[in-house]
Amino acid sequence: MDSKPSRIVGDPLDPLKSAYGLLNRAGYVNETRSSVNSVTGLDINLDFITPGLSSKAQVSFNGRARSTMRGNRRYIRYKYLKNKAGEQVYVLDDGDDDSEGPLSLSKGVSSGYFVNLQWQMNYARVFNEKHKVGGLLLAQRDYKEASEDDPYTDKYLPFNVIGFSARSTYSYDDRYLAEVNLGYNGSEQFSPNKRFGFFPALSGGWVISNEKFLRNNKTLTNLKLRASLGKVGNDKIGYNRFLYLDDINTNGWVNDDVRVLYIPAWAWVEKLKNVHWVTRT
Repeated sequence: MDSKPSRIVGDPLDPLKSAYGLLNRAGYVNETRSSVNSVTGLDINLDFITPGLSSKAQVSFNGRARSTMRGNRRYIRYKYLKNKAGEQVYVLDDGDDDSEGPLSLSKGVSSGYFVNLQWQMNYARVFNEKHKVGGLLLAQRDYKEASEDDPYTDKYLPFNVIGFSARSTYSYDDRYLAEVNLGYNGSEQFSPNKRFGFFPALSGGWVISNEKFLRNNKTLTNLKLRASLGKVGNDKIGYNRFLYLDDINTNGWVNDDVRVLYIPAWAWVEKLKNVHWVTRT
């Protein structure tokens, strides 16, 4: 008869794991997460300069934090085996120490935040009841401080992105549409002479349902054809940062009491210095 009914029997395939032991003896994890999101903006009507003109400034903030308290303890594990006499017996799984281990406490914290700054000029006006003209000038700056949970290398250095964009729109009688977009963005991921990229786009549309032959159709109320062509860019190349910088491994190895450092091949270094925006049309 078992004199210790509370013994924990390990998994025969993996004796270090036991569902009961992990839940009731191994300790605990207490995690607290918090976040703050805020958006503040200011709209200014500039009709006194020209009708339809306005300006807007906006600041967005997203902060997050995590606190984790861990209590770990080594617990006793047994194997349930058959001895030479054919009896089913408990055998201590690890050594001969039949005592529970002490509870060790550890605490970890992680925090990060993201700030977006925007300023824009807007223009929207209708001429002669049929000609709708719109325009936008936008400048923005992104600033991010990564947290421990982010997978990027060099995560403790702030992330910086800056961008400028412009948009012009035109509509005639709500039937024929045209739009032109221009973007000029800069990323710290690339070397100074490769840092900025230009991303144009244009589109045209035809709202067929606003033509006279479909305007009063009760079945087909909204039909539009649209075609566009543009160029987009991406500066996220894996989780590595500052690929254009020389990479010298200071660990190296020792040869006759001389430390030898690993230095990448010159051709590879030059190739990385030419890395720029990944674009697609």
